[in-house]
Amino acid sequence: MSSDAVLQEYKKLQQEYEEQLSSLHKVANKMVKIRAFTFLAFSALLVWAIVLSRAESVHYPILFTAFFSSLFFLISFVVFATKHEKVKNQISALDKLLVYNDHGQKKLQDSWTDLPLDGSDFTDPQHDYCDDLDIFGQGSIFQLINSCYTKDGQRQLAHWLLNPSDVSELKLRQEAVKELAPLLRFRHDIAKEEMLLQAKDDKVASFIWWIKEGNPQFELKGSTILMWVLPLFSFVGFMISFASGWTFNLPLILPLVISWLVLRSIKIKVNEVYEKIDQVGGGILAYHNIFKIIDTPEFSCKELQRLREEMQAGGEQPAQKLKELAQIAMAFDNRHGMLYSAMNIILLWDIRLLLRLQKWCGETSQSIHRWLRSLSQMQALNSLAAFSYINPDYPFPQFDEQKILRATKLGHPCIASSQRKTNDFHLGDDRQIAIVTGSNMSGKSTMLRSVGLNVVLANTGSCVCAEEFTVGEFHLRTSMRARDDLQKGFSYFYAELHKLKQVIDGLSTDKTLLFLVDEMLSGTNSRERTIASMGIIKHLFHKEALGVVATHDLFLASLADEFPKIHNFHFTDKVVDNEMHFDYQLKDGPVKTSNALFLMRKVGIEVELDEEQT
Repeated sequence: MSSDAVLQEYKKLQQEYEEQLSSLHKVANKMVKIRAFTFLAFSALLVWAIVLSRAESVHYPILFTAFFSSLFFLISFVVFATKHEKVKNQISALDKLLVYNDHGQKKLQDSWTDLPLDGSDFTDPQHDYCDDLDIFGQGSIFQLINSCYTKDGQRQLAHWLLNPSDVSELKLRQEAVKELAPLLRFRHDIAKEEMLLQAKDDKVASFIWWIKEGNPQFELKGSTILMWVLPLFSFVGFMISFASGWTFNLPLILPLVISWLVLRSIKIKVNEVYEKIDQVGGGILAYHNIFKIIDTPEFSCKELQRLREEMQAGGEQPAQKLKELAQIAMAFDNRHGMLYSAMNIILLWDIRLLLRLQKWCGETSQSIHRWLRSLSQMQALNSLAAFSYINPDYPFPQFDEQKILRATKLGHPCIASSQRKTNDFHLGDDRQIAIVTGSNMSGKSTMLRSVGLNVVLANTGSCVCAEEFTVGEFHLRTSMRARDDLQKGFSYFYAELHKLKQVIDGLSTDKTLLFLVDEMLSGTNSRERTIASMGIIKHLFHKEALGVVATHDLFLASLADEFPKIHNFHFTDKVVDNEMHFDYQLKDGPVKTSNALFLMRKVGIEVELDEEQT
């Protein structure tokens, strides 16, 4: 399938959702009018019934007709109000579907950098490559890939991007992504529920953590007996009071007083539970819907089957159990209503809900963490699947047992396809280290990030931005972007040293080091920079690390004369009609030209040169 065909699939769904939305808005407008009519009719008939009941001569047939007619319109009002609420929920769901669809189209059309959820919260400046490769933040690879709208899903995707998995696991993940990629409507439906959950995500997560810790812990001696005996006595009291002409007698008052005292004794505990469970019902119901959606497809690959089996271990049905929890939570949401207060003192609803919640937690609280862990992996896989779907030309990488990195038409995945330049590149075999020289703005840093990001994508289980891509198991470390820190007293040069130390420390891991270094030691004088840079590169070479060094220091190119497995490459530019032009193509050998003085003049910086310098 081509990118144009994928875009048409998105547009077809968009049209379908917009047509449904238009129809629902018409229904909603009718519902508003019907609700207004039924409420006015109820009010008018009720007033009429009250007036008739107070007349000197009561005409009972008319009175009963007015009363029951008002009751009919009251019931009608409640029915239509309920239906209207359902229609509004359907409208909200379609709005979410259109938002997700729009996000997909923007990624297809390379206009995605303003989308929300760029993963900035996961940025780790101390990580081996996170900051240098722009894993998180605006315009980052996370922002491009992410389709998760819950914190758990985003956290799982971020974890995969920062922590390479074993090749065996990556191969299973690739198969899962391939199976999920064509399921566009499946992803839309899950994303819709995630977006409905999004506003309550933190509250729901806090509640789930609370019940996982063994809450609520509620004990009331004889609570089960009280729950049935007191309502029975209250009913008997009501019947006695009714039979005696609605008099307030002891059989009526005593059960209510006892109920009030019982409820007062557990008020603190109920309020504690209510504080945790308040307004989470809708979020739990969204989780129920997500698990219900996941239960629908028949998955064939091992990884998706494993996740489903993990969710349903021991015959558990997460969707059903979460529906039960949502019903309990929504019942708690009614706690401050007048009807609830009246029924509570008669039927002891607080105790009933506490016992229902405690029973649910006793049966399920230790399983919910497993369900959500498996779900977060499914959400992260869905993000990788969406990325693969909108990039049908991107292949999945091949993994090699040898220390090798080979790419054909390698590109930077975050650069728009219309502007992206690609290059063939490989490390391994007879090429251990590549020294890349070149003029300013010619593409050296972008080339390093292209290599790094595609290695990260491969180690995540994703497709890659290349025509072909083969990679061994490497430990990736980078030194590309150093920052001084006044608070810590770090100069720019000291920050560079810290980054380089991280790279060198990568030699002590159990995997071969793959390093990417941009402008090594640029914060010191040229003589010491050259001496130290050569020493570091030789050290990495002798330790059998593979890597790329981008530099303006042409002295480093001489290392290729000493070590046959060190190769020189360069990017260059040419000036035509006083304008610089770049082709961004990687070429063999060291660079022969420079453009710093030309660029300085272009921006208006005058440089005085001696005759021998010109």
